[in-house]
Amino acid sequence: MALKVGRKLKNINITEKTDIQKILEITRKSFPNAMVTAGDDVSLEVKTIPSGIWVLDNALKGGWRRGSLNEICGLFSTGKTWLLYNTIKQAQDLGLICALIDSEGRYDPVWARDKIGIDVSKLIYVRNPRTLEDAFSLVYQWVK
Repeated sequence: MALKVGRKLKNINITEKTDIQKILEITRKSFPNAMVTAGDDVSLEVKTIPSGIWVLDNALKGGWRRGSLNEICGLFSTGKTWLLYNTIKQAQDLGLICALIDSEGRYDPVWARDKIGIDVSKLIYVRNPRTLEDAFSLVYQWVK
């Protein structure tokens, strides 16, 4: 195993099982539930939110992973907003709290309610954050 320190490379030899146990113990204390080894008996069930599009959900192995940041990119008028609204609808059907941070000011609550079926009264909506960094900071504070 090699550890990069600044510009130099320092080699660390981990040969003893006790060394591995010490590393795992330190890591588990610092980051609970963040690391497992192949020998641990852990269920790796991943919770997802369906997008409502069978082919996409199949490719994503069940839908969007909960607890992850997902970015939808594409050309103008390719269905990104429709995909977002449809995913919000699916999440609301699961009883989840949804938030929409609209950096472009394109949110149309009437269309979202009438065409997709989103319960707009239960949607947290933030319009035009000053920067995307402000938007990420806000999301970080919510999940913290």
